[in-house]
Amino acid sequence: MHSSLLERWLQGATICLLVARPFTPGVAQALHGQGAIYVVLWLLLVVAWLALRLRNGDVRLHFAAVDVAVLLLFAWHTIAGCIACWQASPRPALNALWQWIAMAASYLLVRQLFKYPRAGRTLVVVMIGVATAMAAIGLEQYFISTPAARRAYDATKDDVDALYSMTGQWLPPGSPERKRYEDRLGSDEPAATFALTNSLAGFLAPWLVVLAGIGVVHLQRSGGCERPGRCGTVLVASAVALVACLGLTKSRSGYLATLIGLGL
Repeated sequence: MHSSLLERWLQGATICLLVARPFTPGVAQALHGQGAIYVVLWLLLVVAWLALRLRNGDVRLHFAAVDVAVLLLFAWHTIAGCIACWQASPRPALNALWQWIAMAASYLLVRQLFKYPRAGRTLVVVMIGVATAMAAIGLEQYFISTPAARRAYDATKDDVDALYSMTGQWLPPGSPERKRYEDRLGSDEPAATFALTNSLAGFLAPWLVVLAGIGVVHLQRSGGCERPGRCGTVLVASAVALVACLGLTKSRSGYLATLIGLGL
């Protein structure tokens, strides 16, 4: 198989993992090791990419100055994780360490496989679509599913068996599990598929900044799309969904990150 075709397969596999990961609900990943399959898949992709490079006799890496800061962050976290494995809680520290190693692997692959403008634009469009879908899920939670879950809970909270049938959880009165479930129902902030609403905000913020940058370029160069009107409509619709959902998260860190990103 031709090397360029193999590289396109690696690009497709990378996009598939980037798309699939946000749609996989995650709770207590550091404690229970959830998401380990993605760690393995990212490492396998890196090995495949390295094998392809060695086969072609080209081991050059595409890096810029900003990559040094990112790699220092990964190195810092790796050192901290190794120390925590010996001096703190080994299992959660080890699980979190591998999650970060997988994130470093994904960063490396994206930087090497999507270094050309056309491939980079493809990835950006796909991820803006994913971010818009996450925002839509968050809005649906806020306006539809969470209020419906509250009503269903109010109707069955005195019947433990009915509550188990509805939630799939054993929630006896006065139990910590019942308290945590009630706290989640009582929260207005959407989380989409993430465990925490701050995690959703952290996912939406950078893509909102990227979307704003595309919008600025679109306004400056109206000839950048074959159908400027349709392109502008899509940009506005995605931006409205992201802004609305980010606002509902009430994440101050998400707000701050978005403002800093827009300023830069």
